[in-house]
Amino acid sequence: MRADVAVDFEGAIKGVKVEIDLNKRVTCHTCRGTRAKPGSKPRKCFECGGRGSVIGNYGIKKRCPKCDGAGCISKTKCTDCEGLGV
Repeated sequence: MRADVAVDFEGAIKGVKVEIDLNKRVTCHTCRGTRAKPGSKPRKCFECGGRGSVIGNYGIKKRCPKCDGAGCISKTKCTDCEGLGV
């Protein structure tokens, strides 16, 4: 995790303490990260073949735009996480 914090010069010298809030993404308990509504079955993404990545320009590997890197797609999205899996 990364957080950018601005501290003035004097605070940096004296060792000022700064509290920050971080949000951690956790797997959806309802769909268990499959992004599918319970009872439905996700299918393998046709764009990436289930790998979650595709080869883009200049042979650079990138996240699949169809499944957003999940490797699978479901017709019925999980209602709790809105199909995000987290």
